[in-house]
Amino acid sequence: MLHAFSEQMLNLDQQFKVALDDACQPAKVQAILTEAANRYIKEAVQGETKHYFLYGEGRKHIAAKVKERMDAEMA
Repeated sequence: MLHAFSEQMLNLDQQFKVALDDACQPAKVQAILTEAANRYIKEAVQGETKHYFLYGEGRKHIAAKVKERMDAEMA
């Protein structure tokens, strides 16, 4: 029984090695890195845009336009 277990572990180790060798091919690693970089750049740009309009100069411009429109409606 111990022998069968050892064989199973060796088989599992070999399967992991094959899977890792496949996953670590340069083209696959490059694709993963490119996809991750693109995703995080997009998230950073979205975050900065959100911050600009919620807390920065963009908010001031929006507030001024809203006030301008409200003042025009009230006149």
